[in-house]
Amino acid sequence: RSRGFEIEATTSLAGIDLTAAYTYVDMKITDGNWADPNNTIGNVPSGIPAHQLALWGSYEIRSGFAEGLTLGAGMRFYGKTWGDEKNTIRNDARTLVDAAISYDFGVKTPSLNGLVAQVNVKNIFDNREVTCAVSTCYREEGRNIIGSLRYRF
Repeated sequence: RSRGFEIEATTSLAGIDLTAAYTYVDMKITDGNWADPNNTIGNVPSGIPAHQLALWGSYEIRSGFAEGLTLGAGMRFYGKTWGDEKNTIRNDARTLVDAAISYDFGVKTPSLNGLVAQVNVKNIFDNREVTCAVSTCYREEGRNIIGSLRYRF
């Protein structure tokens, strides 16, 4: 059984676009199948945090020599989770930090309208904590850097 809610808010303050999202999930194993032999009815499925929070902010430079440049940063929080269906192994809460930078070439050079270069960095601080789910443990995905050059016409 899964119950919960999600809420998201966006705003723009002093030229900074902000997004915040929160998710609450209350999950319980309520019926048997593969879970019955382990006596897990009433437990919380592993790997599912009850609380998740994400914050993101971005700022687009709209004048001067860096016009067309956008900078962004944010964080993702995942609450504690169970590492097994019997609810005997506990995973710590974790927070991951992300960032992005992009440049719109069309802002200063109209003939390049639609050409954007972007670099995204997930998990900037390379947080590689061990996390368990369904009694299998693994390390978090490390830092991930992705660059792109796209043209939209």
